[in-house]
Amino acid sequence: MAAEKGLSGGGPPPVPDDQDLGVELIDSLDQVFGWGLVSDIFVDLVVDPALVQLGGQGIQGLLIAEILTLFGLGSAPHRVHDDQTAITSFRLLDSQIESRSAFRVVDESNNYCHLCCPFEGSRRLSNAVGSAPGECLHGPVTSEHVDARSSGLLAHITSLPGRYGIGDLGPQAAEFVTRLATAGQRYWQMLPVGPAGAGNSPYSTLSTFAGNPLLISPRLLLEAGLVDGGELAAIEVPDSNHVDYATVHANKLDLLGKAARRFGSRSDSAMSGRFAEFSEAEGPLWLEDFCLYMALQQIHDGESWTGWEEGLARRQPAALARAQVKLEESVEAHRVIQFLFFEQWHDLRRVAADYGIELVGDLPLYVAHDSADVWTNPDLFLLDDQGQPEVVAGVPPDYFSKTGQRWGNPIFDWEEMAARNFAWWRARVRHAFALFDVLRMDHFRGIAGYWEIPAEEATAVNGQWRPGPAEKLLGALRDDLGELPVVAEDLGKITDDVIALRDAFAVPGMRVAQFGFDKAPDATIHHPDTYPTNVWAYTGTHDNNTTKGWFWEGNPRHRVWRLKRPRRSLYRMVDGRIPWGLNEMVSRSRAMTSVFPVQDILELGAGARMNTPGVATGNWEWRLREGQLTDEALDQLHQLTRSTSRS
Repeated sequence: MAAEKGLSGGGPPPVPDDQDLGVELIDSLDQVFGWGLVSDIFVDLVVDPALVQLGGQGIQGLLIAEILTLFGLGSAPHRVHDDQTAITSFRLLDSQIESRSAFRVVDESNNYCHLCCPFEGSRRLSNAVGSAPGECLHGPVTSEHVDARSSGLLAHITSLPGRYGIGDLGPQAAEFVTRLATAGQRYWQMLPVGPAGAGNSPYSTLSTFAGNPLLISPRLLLEAGLVDGGELAAIEVPDSNHVDYATVHANKLDLLGKAARRFGSRSDSAMSGRFAEFSEAEGPLWLEDFCLYMALQQIHDGESWTGWEEGLARRQPAALARAQVKLEESVEAHRVIQFLFFEQWHDLRRVAADYGIELVGDLPLYVAHDSADVWTNPDLFLLDDQGQPEVVAGVPPDYFSKTGQRWGNPIFDWEEMAARNFAWWRARVRHAFALFDVLRMDHFRGIAGYWEIPAEEATAVNGQWRPGPAEKLLGALRDDLGELPVVAEDLGKITDDVIALRDAFAVPGMRVAQFGFDKAPDATIHHPDTYPTNVWAYTGTHDNNTTKGWFWEGNPRHRVWRLKRPRRSLYRMVDGRIPWGLNEMVSRSRAMTSVFPVQDILELGAGARMNTPGVATGNWEWRLREGQLTDEALDQLHQLTRSTSRS
């Protein structure tokens, strides 16, 4: 009756004492179920001002009934129907149960038993429902499931340590491969490796075919006899967690210029032969156009090709022929630099193959307007008479942005692409698979349907959906290359047509665990306990904060009581072990592949973030210092990988 009086408008009821709240019941249930599930629910009932305090008996009864219902042993209590008490703990309990789905007792479709004892020190759930101690309710792991399970690390090459200011394809990359293998990993995932344009973004490159000269190893140039020891010593920089791109550009491009000029006189006959083969094979496809584009860009001080004189901008044959003769020395230098990149790349890939490590690349859907790709093939893009985009790419307004995202990339003329049987795309993907074993297809939803924005619009608000090439493109790629070892980046608002296209080609999607503990519309599918098998699961991606940085974002003093409910729930689930608790949840999930940013196995904070979308500066700079990737961290990853049948 006391609770009824409090709820009928006579003022808020007093907070019940410990006896009324049934603390013994709560403590005992916590001991059985582990992780503080019941007290987590109870604390929110008491402290959440949006919930009605039902009084001791009300809360105790609600807890009992809800827990019975959760495990299928009873029926849920009735909601209170008068206006003042319409808000009950159901909203809270529903969200808690959803976010704590690891407590489902039996899931016949789940072949991997991560539900019983996910974390050291937690009790087996099977004990709570009367089964024998230690008995697992989920059955053995099938051999098919074990064989498919794998793990990897996400680290861009620029993030590797080294003496020359930026990670490269040299000894540090080979050592990284061997350490991945020792740690039981299968994949090394990285970002695009093309020559970065404005803002140093690997997603905005000067060519989708060329390699980034900054990734060429000075040490390997020394071993090839193309540079001298003193020249290497002159470009060494102090060890740092950040790439100083201005310094690296100046140092490396000067060194590469010297190597290119000496190539004819210092390269041995075997290397000269490989260079001739490379030039002959790649020249007609992309190499000659790219090298001329780079030489022209140099004499125009980096100006976009639309600002060049008309004959060059419109690729009139006579103007191109004159430029080819005038700039032959510069063109040849770029040709040599590209050869050196691919020479070092294929050496690294052979090392990776020897150690059983597969390289995972990243294929952006769109290309930059200021690129050799668009300059060479303007008829494959929706451009006006001046070569400027008529429409540009982006995504519409959503939960994260009221104005959407206007990326500014030119949009493909998909009708023209189809008329040519997607020859450019087939060449692009074939080239990418010469570098990588697996490709992540960025913005996969744009293949099913894309957001088209008039170029004059400052935001993405006034765009429209347009049908993409869908199965026509993927079918052409499959006909050309066979089954496609790709991963669909299907994050954000994904519609049924995208899912149908992805599934029709048996392409795995992605899940990001951080999203599973945020109040986003699709949070449920990103919670590790809901993952299907055919996904690649990440704690975070290059666009996310590090897990430690994300978890304590806006909470610099690490006050647990200030955490929003989903993160507070995660904190208790993993006994405060952030980020390793989330690493473990991802690895123990049903996802076929788990991938961890290297920052998350090193427990690094927000200062190690790789990219912040929407922020123009300070991105793509983070890198490891010498010795920062410790054996202890890799040993811990190896133990997790083995214990979750991923190695």
